[in-house]
Amino acid sequence: MTHAATLAKQTLEQKLSAVAGCPVEITVRGERAFTFYFDGIDSPAAQRLADTVTGERVEITEDLELGTCVYVN
Repeated sequence: MTHAATLAKQTLEQKLSAVAGCPVEITVRGERAFTFYFDGIDSPAAQRLADTVTGERVEITEDLELGTCVYVN
């Protein structure tokens, strides 16, 4: 990942963390596929993250050990 891409990812993570109200990390899985994730289970925070994405298929999973993932495909 280039330095510019790393900075853009960090900036997006900061913005999404503000939306969710907790630290959010992003994994890019493809050109238009990525995952937002955070520790713990917080359904309202996950829904706020899902609501930031329009026009894409979104799936939310919650697991006590793995935390919460918002998949965007």
